Amino acid sequence: MIHLILTALTVQHYPAALVTIDVGAIDQTPAHVITVSPAHARPVRSQADRDRIAWRAVRSWQGGSQSITSEDCPVLSVIAGSMDGLPPIPVSPPSLLVAPDPLPIPPTIKDGYSLSLSFRTMNSDGSTTDLTLKGGTVYYEWASNVVNQLASCWGRIE
Repeated sequence: MIHLILTALTVQHYPAALVTIDVGAIDQTPAHVITVSPAHARPVRSQADRDRIAWRAVRSWQGGSQSITSEDCPVLSVIAGSMDGLPPIPVSPPSLLVAPDPLPIPPTIKDGYSLSLSFRTMNSDGSTTDLTLKGGTVYYEWASNVVNQLASCWGRIE
């Protein structure tokens, strides 16, 4: 029983995924999910520790999966570090907003694939929040760039 409690604490202390990106089907590529996470769970106590993180990306689809590391695909480390450059997400429930005139038209996907990305963020009080974002945000553009940058590191989905 003590082992189970320690395991649960370890899992909570080291969240597994940095980001999970759901990619819709496009052309000959089926829908798939890309998860980027540290290759090994360990605490990060300094920038030097963070710079030494080895990253792993797993691409999963119906019928298979594929895994790469930042050693195989160095751009993976760049991708993970670039998430820091994204802006904070404001909390603006639509029911509380005063609508501008004219109403803004949300972005649409003209060509390409649909994306959603999910990640966990830590709040100032130490609690965490799980977020899933869809649509035309800076985060959507970042996720699209991640998919495109990793394309050269993956093989074809068969």
